[in-house]
Amino acid sequence: MGAARVATGTGGPAARSVGFRTVLAVVLLSGAALVLTGCKPTLQWSAPSPIVAGTALSGSQLNADAGVPGRYFYTPPLGSPLDAGTHDLSVLFVPRDLAHLEPVTATVSITVTAAPAATGAFGARQDYAVPNAPQTVAIGDLDRNGSPDLAVANYYGNQAAVLPGTGTGAFGPRQDIATGFQPQAVAVGDLDGDGNLDMVTANGVYSTLSVFLGNGSGGFAPRKVLDIGCGTVEVQIADLNGDHRPDLATANWNCSTASVLLGAGDGTFGPRTDFAVGAQPRVLTVADVDHDSAADIVTANWSAGTVSLLYGTGTGTFSPKIDLPAGTNTSSVAVGDLDHDARPDLVSTDEAAGTVSVRLATGVRTFGAATTYASGAQARAVAVADLDNDGALDVVVANWGVNTLSVRRGTGTGALGARVDRPTLRSPTSVTIADLNGDHRLDVVVADAWSDAVSVWLASTP
Repeated sequence: MGAARVATGTGGPAARSVGFRTVLAVVLLSGAALVLTGCKPTLQWSAPSPIVAGTALSGSQLNADAGVPGRYFYTPPLGSPLDAGTHDLSVLFVPRDLAHLEPVTATVSITVTAAPAATGAFGARQDYAVPNAPQTVAIGDLDRNGSPDLAVANYYGNQAAVLPGTGTGAFGPRQDIATGFQPQAVAVGDLDGDGNLDMVTANGVYSTLSVFLGNGSGGFAPRKVLDIGCGTVEVQIADLNGDHRPDLATANWNCSTASVLLGAGDGTFGPRTDFAVGAQPRVLTVADVDHDSAADIVTANWSAGTVSLLYGTGTGTFSPKIDLPAGTNTSSVAVGDLDHDARPDLVSTDEAAGTVSVRLATGVRTFGAATTYASGAQARAVAVADLDNDGALDVVVANWGVNTLSVRRGTGTGALGARVDRPTLRSPTSVTIADLNGDHRLDVVVADAWSDAVSVWLASTP
């Protein structure tokens, strides 16, 4: 499996109150009580102070308050990193008392400043024992202490391991949580709008999802099981229908489909809808590939040797797949703008050839020919991120067959620089990128399946 996931300043805009309207006030007699219906609550939201590029959004920025019980759904969601520039943050507040109060939305702006200088180099590898063939890693602040934590899908242990972060890039003793049979992927996000990150695992053999609602202190409620069928090997959390509530998308190996489950906003999900993709999808990612403000789905299809694009309508449905050739055994795919033309490009790995390929977007829903680079035997997973803070996306590949991590610097033109290899433990199967120690430089995490470990490389300072 492959996966890619990526300081509050001072002097921000003054606080303001947004989103108050009384649409309709109707006085009803209910016994001796007077009941107001049709009102929208007053939503208070202080415009956030500037943050540094790459900082994950937290409760320091996503802190709207309606003054009444309910759930908050933010776009971008909790835990999202932002690039430098000015961004809109929006919220949908859904009151608990929908009989008398209506949902309300609000938007504020945030300034994101450029990240500090970085070399793109890394310090010594740090290894953490995670038994039973760890597959993928998701990163998020599960205990709300301001430090990123690791969630790891452990295939043979039928568990997810949670390693609490210290804020220094180190991690404490792991907590093992029972999942379904043989989890192959894990994702984190706020599924129920309570401000706490939740966790979902994709359990391939039993073809299920396990949903764990977080309590904000690193613990979870008992799992809820969703039946997907067809060998579910990947799961992603994203808003797929534009209602500000998180949904689930899965890749299903046995049926060559992607499934979509629309979220109700309370941690529950509707029935799945299946969409055909190429044969035996191994990895799935969600991005707005065609810049129409609707989420699209991209899969890497192992047996077909293709990348499938499902373009979203914004309603939770998707157009029929468009397939692009991507080698013999396409093992992973990532999306990012490598040439600064404001069009997302595609980066994929071919495990059979040990290569990584870049397809630059040439227009809306069109891509040029692939440019292919040598990586390493059994190139298993790819991620894209700006490791050296120069404004150009770089490419990182985990090479299963030769136990290496390959980094190629981006030039900002779509071309990649020379490859630099770093030794991993045995059988690196995924790569995940995030700032783990709060220095505004991106760090790298790799799951080493047959070494029963997770490895961390912290970015070096200039």
